[in-house]
Amino acid sequence: MKSQVRIWLIVSILLFAARAHAETFTENFNTTNYQDSGPTTAIWDTTLGQVYLPSTYEFSQPGGLINWGGTVCAIHYSGSLWLVGGAGAKLNSYNGSSWTNLSPNLDAFQNSQINTIWYHNNLWLIGGDGKKLNSYNGSSFTDQSLNLANWTSEDINAVRYGGGIEAFWLVAGNGGRLNKYTGGSFTSLAGSAGYFASATNAYAIGFNSTDNYWLIGGDGGCLSKYQSGSFTDLTGMLRATAFGTNIVRSIGWDSTNNLWLIGGSGGKLMSYNGSTFTDLSANIPNLLNTFTIDHNGTYWLLGGNGTGTSPVVYAWNGDTWDEQSGELDGFGSSNPIYALEFGNSQWLLGGGQAGLNSRTDSFTSESYTNLGGNLKDFGIDEINAIGTDSNGVILLGGNNGTLNHYNGLSFEDISEALSDAGWSEANIQAMDGNGSYWLIGGSSAKLARYNGISATDLTSSLGFSGSVSSIHWNGSYWLIGGTDRQLKSYDGNTFTNLDLSGVFGATDAVKRICSGGGIWLIGGGSGSLAKYDGASFTSIIS
Repeated sequence: MKSQVRIWLIVSILLFAARAHAETFTENFNTTNYQDSGPTTAIWDTTLGQVYLPSTYEFSQPGGLINWGGTVCAIHYSGSLWLVGGAGAKLNSYNGSSWTNLSPNLDAFQNSQINTIWYHNNLWLIGGDGKKLNSYNGSSFTDQSLNLANWTSEDINAVRYGGGIEAFWLVAGNGGRLNKYTGGSFTSLAGSAGYFASATNAYAIGFNSTDNYWLIGGDGGCLSKYQSGSFTDLTGMLRATAFGTNIVRSIGWDSTNNLWLIGGSGGKLMSYNGSTFTDLSANIPNLLNTFTIDHNGTYWLLGGNGTGTSPVVYAWNGDTWDEQSGELDGFGSSNPIYALEFGNSQWLLGGGQAGLNSRTDSFTSESYTNLGGNLKDFGIDEINAIGTDSNGVILLGGNNGTLNHYNGLSFEDISEALSDAGWSEANIQAMDGNGSYWLIGGSSAKLARYNGISATDLTSSLGFSGSVSSIHWNGSYWLIGGTDRQLKSYDGNTFTNLDLSGVFGATDAVKRICSGGGIWLIGGGSGSLAKYDGASFTSIIS
């Protein structure tokens, strides 16, 4: 009996081994027959016969810097997908629920700003600074810049597809550059009678889908109509109105009411019915530059900036004007709106510092939601300060009060702690921690004390003018330096002024502070360097 069991076990093992051997194979990656169809960042390369991860920021993005600026300059909706582009060749797609970073896939775009995006019939055109132009078919990007006609290195500011008898693209930019693109070839229209002079930049293109003609606007109130292969110069008519020689920055078309809106610099806004311009500027008193206009079939949205660079948005239903700037969610106080568009029952509005809002509901019952945190790899703001404390906590600070905590694996945006303490949009320029709390300093003489949860404003207690440019903890007390040789010590309760007049020039900033061996070294402008022993200063650089 035991021998029978032993024989049965041996046979079973041999059969299992034979079966395992028969089902084993080696993947050489020369075909995609067994490629995983699920979501992955891995690249299945049948040419090289290998699978590898991309050497781009895309893989590390989920742990990347959060809310780290980057201007949104262009937004367009295809009917099923949004593309959002901006400074530093940043490009995201958004399907209404998830975001994808497309920036690494752009072809020869380098670090140029994306200024304009448009879609038609399974093809996107994406244009930007330095003559950059990509086409995108939904799977791959192709550099089209070398195919442009009579175009050297001028920025591309606007692309648009027409329709009807005008079934082609127009690409407009600086220096009077204008191309017609049929999908196969580019033809230069620059220098045509009725179009801009070679020194004039074009910033906006609109298309009248009812009467099939184009409007192109730019510097100095220049405006041209293009239809059936010829231009009509409307510049004189536009300038004769209150628009004058202000810049035409945006053009929108309302097919429901057969009406154009033309927005520009100097707070100017005109409507145009095909024959007459009407001044509407008085209705947008807080909008100094109208960068973007769109109509959703029911009402208009207009975006731009007000005093300084504050974001401003107006809605207009043809009768009533409604400023909605105060409804913007997390847009900041100094981030103009550069792009907006309607699609899929919502508006997207984009601007400075990765400002991005979704607007839903009706004309009068608006709801704005902050989407800026969803943007991937949009961060191009300067990182001005990195600090670590005795607990190993790492903080990174940058422009516009941006503050992140890094734990070695992921980033956490903690900017709100500074914002709640009245930091506003000042740049972070210096920071240090002592294991119990941090001191964070910046422009506008800002200083805040941060305990890991909340921040306390110490700006008035510090009493600096200009900027806080350096902070250091030596294990016992702090030194805080700033512009014009300002220097103070801080023991956690009291600030004490320290006089650098004998070792620093009157306009020399205190840029770096360090300590060790019982002394401080303090470096600054004009090659100033001093030693401090806690009682007196000694210059060690003449």
